[in-house]
Amino acid sequence: NGLMRKNYRLFSWFVWFLFCLLSFPLISHALTQSPRRNVSFEARWGYYFMDTSKFEGEVFGRKYGIMGGVKINLEFPKQFLQIGIGTGYMRENEPFYYLYNIPLEASMNIRLRFSADQLIVPYFGGGFDYSYFKQKGEFIPDPNNPEPGIIHLNRTGYHVNAGFQILLNRFGTESAKRFDQKFGVNATYLTFEARYTDLTYKANETDLSGWFYYMGLLFEF
Repeated sequence: NGLMRKNYRLFSWFVWFLFCLLSFPLISHALTQSPRRNVSFEARWGYYFMDTSKFEGEVFGRKYGIMGGVKINLEFPKQFLQIGIGTGYMRENEPFYYLYNIPLEASMNIRLRFSADQLIVPYFGGGFDYSYFKQKGEFIPDPNNPEPGIIHLNRTGYHVNAGFQILLNRFGTESAKRFDQKFGVNATYLTFEARYTDLTYKANETDLSGWFYYMGLLFEF
């Protein structure tokens, strides 16, 4: 089972990278064919590393889960400032144990973007978070819980993040014209980000704070 899960994760990453590579010719550079709407959409996928030793020692023998998500931003002025909302989903399981996480976020990023065709755009930011966690397992003792073996957790907190974006528009021309004309995408970035999320918790509960390392595709409209 462990080998199958490892192979599945490796296969998932391979599919994700293949998708990004195949997207290069479609999202390459062109003169803007559609009006700038100052809206962007990002899809992302990566690893979430929990701070808690309980997650590592008692559950999986590791500290990370695989999480995906989406985010929508409003961009001001000249795409220098991004204000957005996002959500995600993580589901991890071992025999007799399941963990679900649905995070919500409101965030702001400052992009060090000085020209429309800048190849690499560093950025940093932060924001507020809300997470719903559900733990389900036969070994979870909770006699006061009306659902034996199930724990529901709601946490609030904040995050800080930094990363960089690679402008894929720099890798072509004609394909981007067709992509822009058909879908209205002015620019596309490949994103790499590191994020730390601090979530409130009580002394005897599992600390669900941690690091999120992800790769994503951001489409500017």
